[in-house]
Amino acid sequence: MQVWRPAGLTPGRPEGDHILIGAARFLTAHSPTVRSRGQTFDIAARLHRGESLHGELAEA
Repeated sequence: MQVWRPAGLTPGRPEGDHILIGAARFLTAHSPTVRSRGQTFDIAARLHRGESLHGELAEA
């Protein structure tokens, strides 16, 4: 079975390495972590209960 690869962009060559590293960095930066999912749930639950997230603002 032959896998399609763009000409010159295969692993082991500098161009291919740059493409693969860039894709891996993009996915890592934009994928949620276990910690961030927990924080999102906590914030949503607090907002649903009507709690303030940052304290009350001082009135002028």
